[in-house]
Amino acid sequence: MALCHSTLPSIWGKKTKGWYYSLGVTQIVAKTRMIQRLICACTNLNNLTSTGDYTVTIGSGDDPQNQQDRHEESHKQQGLDTRTGGWITQEISAVYENPWIKLEHHEVITPKNTPGIYGLVCFKHHAVGVIPIDSEGNTWLVKQSRYALNQTTWEIPEGGAELNEDTLEAAQRELLEETGLVANRWEKLMSIHPSNSVTDQAGTIFIATELTAGKQALEDTEDIELRQLPLSSAIKMALDGEITDAMSVAALLKVAVLNQIDIA
Repeated sequence: MALCHSTLPSIWGKKTKGWYYSLGVTQIVAKTRMIQRLICACTNLNNLTSTGDYTVTIGSGDDPQNQQDRHEESHKQQGLDTRTGGWITQEISAVYENPWIKLEHHEVITPKNTPGIYGLVCFKHHAVGVIPIDSEGNTWLVKQSRYALNQTTWEIPEGGAELNEDTLEAAQRELLEETGLVANRWEKLMSIHPSNSVTDQAGTIFIATELTAGKQALEDTEDIELRQLPLSSAIKMALDGEITDAMSVAALLKVAVLNQIDIA
């Protein structure tokens, strides 16, 4: 890219015999320097183009996105993990681990560029939940003791899928184990992150219909009480605070909205 002399008059003004008049000395000096800078920039651009390097910076300003991209590239070169929102992971250490979860301690740089720490609970299973609905509009809830809360809770049938397992197959297994029901028709209702501030847990919830009775097969850790009730009654329990499990509340309320269920 060469500098075209025919473009110069648009910068200077009126031209006579190859030079310009009607400009004071100060103006001529200032404009001469501007032209010199333009020539230098164009010369540099020619050199960059010929070598295949197309990165050109003109002026002192910089696009914030370009700055972010450079920061991320620098962090990658240093072996740092840049996360969404500008979080930077400097170091990760495992604090505790069992077959179901891993607790990690993270040394981080916050989005405001200050040092910090983060505790992260990493789940080794994908949560699945099911709302079974029969031809008469009934559903099933399970009541079981929750060790972490030291109390019993009413919930939709739930369980866990291995991270490489099909979530539908896991949901079918959990429905049979907890309720003894087999469903001929399945529909995905929603995806959910039950506690996204300190865990990476993800869940998928299904609607199961065209039900037939099978045989319950509870695990050793499950002390389940099964209850059949109208779907509208289960939704009312969620609204009234009798159901507090996050996946159950979210799923029941979404079903209520999608189907315009009257719970009065």
